[in-house]
Amino acid sequence: MTLRLNATTINLSKIKFFVLGLLVLGAFSANAQEQSEHPIPEEQQAMIGQLAPDFELPDLEWSDVKLSDVDSKVILVDFWASWCRYCRFFNQEVSDLQAQYGDDGFQVISVSLDTDYYKWKRAMKADEISWISVNDRTGMDSETAKNYHIIQTPTTFLLNEKKEVIAINLEGEALESKIKELLK
Repeated sequence: MTLRLNATTINLSKIKFFVLGLLVLGAFSANAQEQSEHPIPEEQQAMIGQLAPDFELPDLEWSDVKLSDVDSKVILVDFWASWCRYCRFFNQEVSDLQAQYGDDGFQVISVSLDTDYYKWKRAMKADEISWISVNDRTGMDSETAKNYHIIQTPTTFLLNEKKEVIAINLEGEALESKIKELLK
């Protein structure tokens, strides 16, 4: 069937096909928005409720920081890298959370997977990272990244006081809400 409007012929079957395509794409898009922007691999899902793997890595001054030595009610372990644009954006959210809840027992530990010390250092300065930040210079193939099953950055692990993994890849209001809940 065709429709003629002011010397323009419109094929209705093509319009139906186009509209149907938009609806299908919209359904996939809506479904994707309900899921995490960073799907959690099965290996990481299995970590929830378990003790987080301990690590000992150097900070900017080459002093070793050990996860098990960090004394805090709630810890966010944030795997990131200077070359990851979303990580750099997420650093601002982390900064706001550290400023707001740091005095209440919330601590961030950023684990940089940069293989270049100077790029990590410049990114820390540019992003004004003032919380604990360590670097695993062997990058995504490091033992720490393997223990946490890191396949992308950023990847975050929210830990309770016992260093048990409570949640993975929370962000925005969901992350802040969980932090508040754990600080009670």
